Amino acid sequence: MKTLSITFSKLCLFTCLFLLISCKEESFEELAPYKSYTTLLSQKDSNPPVATVLENSLNLTVTWSRISQGKYSGTLSRAVNADKSVLFVTTPTTHTGFKAQLKSPTEIRLEAEAGVNAFQDNFTNVSLELKEYK
Repeated sequence: MKTLSITFSKLCLFTCLFLLISCKEESFEELAPYKSYTTLLSQKDSNPPVATVLENSLNLTVTWSRISQGKYSGTLSRAVNADKSVLFVTTPTTHTGFKAQLKSPTEIRLEAEAGVNAFQDNFTNVSLELKEYK
C-alpha cells in the first residue's frame, strides 16, 4: 500500500511538472489578477530620478522630472485605470519617508521626506511598483 501511495504521489508530481512546462509564458501573465510596472529609482543633486525597470507588464514608459528639492513627477506614456491601481514605494535609510501618489491616470507624484515639511534629494534604489488590477 505504501508503494502505491508513493507511486501515485510521483505521478501527480510529474503531471504537474509536465503541465507547467507545457504552458506558454504568456499564460502565466494572463492568470495574474493585475499587471505591473516595477522599477528601482535613483536620484542625485538636482537631476530627475533615473529608473531601472525590473518588470513592465503594463507596457508603460515613465518620464521622470524634478519639481523641486525632494519632489518629483513621473509622466506615464498612457493612462492607467486609477480606480483599479495601487502604488507601493520603499523608504531608504537616508530619508524619514517616501510618498508615492497617483495624481491622475497619467501622473505619479513622488516626495522624498527628511522631516516635517522638509524634503531631500539624493537617494539610491528606491523600489516603486504600480499595479493595475483587471
